[in-house]
Amino acid sequence: MAVENIGPKESRKRLAFGIGMFIITVFLLIITIAIDLSRWWRLFLFIPFMMSTVGFFQYKEKT
Repeated sequence: MAVENIGPKESRKRLAFGIGMFIITVFLLIITIAIDLSRWWRLFLFIPFMMSTVGFFQYKEKT
């Protein structure tokens, strides 16, 4: 049983952040594929993807 420590406004902010970072990550992935950048450079996309995931989890758990 989780205890909520943020209100609805902050919860929406975290969801918006998660969605925004996910969109940025997908956009960057498409760009790296389009310009045929080395696969190793795509590893850096882990950072915005991780930030997106954290935003979604914070929204879901309301923490």
